Amino acid sequence: MTTPSNPPPENDIVRLMITVDFIKRDLDELRERVREEFVSAREYKALTDLVQELRKSMVESLVETRKQFNDTLGDARRTLTSELAELRKLVEEKYVTKEEHSPVKNLAFGAVAIILMAVFGALVALVLK
Repeated sequence: MTTPSNPPPENDIVRLMITVDFIKRDLDELRERVREEFVSAREYKALTDLVQELRKSMVESLVETRKQFNDTLGDARRTLTSELAELRKLVEEKYVTKEEHSPVKNLAFGAVAIILMAVFGALVALVLK
């Protein structure tokens, strides 16, 4: 590993220089291929115009899609809000809270307990006779 206090060995420097030369050669070859592919400036201009038109079309399409998505999201939000309000209203009208239900529950449990005590008492009386 090389650090400022520990410079790389000369072999590493030579390898790096060779790698840089290879990269330069590859870039020159690529530059030549590009020149061969795009022979005239007119063809290049036509391609750049096409790319710009495509980019513009894509942006317009994305803007329209975004508007549609926002409209759909707004509709969904309004629908959910209204349905939630209806559900809350229904819950308030049709159901009771735990506090309202507590006395009724206590009465029902008390009545069941009295009935069960009477039944078990009658069974015990019958068994003891």
